[in-house]
Amino acid sequence: MVDDRPVEGLRVVDFAAGLGGRGYLFLDSDGQVYPFGDVPYFGSPALLGRVDAVGLISRPDGYLVVDARGAVTAFGDVANLGSPVGLGVSVLAVA
Repeated sequence: MVDDRPVEGLRVVDFAAGLGGRGYLFLDSDGQVYPFGDVPYFGSPALLGRVDAVGLISRPDGYLVVDARGAVTAFGDVANLGSPVGLGVSVLAVA
């Protein structure tokens, strides 16, 4: 169970430790972010539509999620400095 939700069939593709050392984040393949401990939750790409998420980077004030196209989505107070998708470059991202 995660926040009273069943997790059968959950496919975790990445995780990141909270920078305070008292929690962590899991990312599933559908783009849902699951916080544990004292790591704040700022949202998930899954809330914006289905994505094929492959990577998660934790920063002091938020996190970045990367999908299989190479698109980067920022959550919290983290700068999104762009991605290959924004440049018109076709990539297959694998974390």
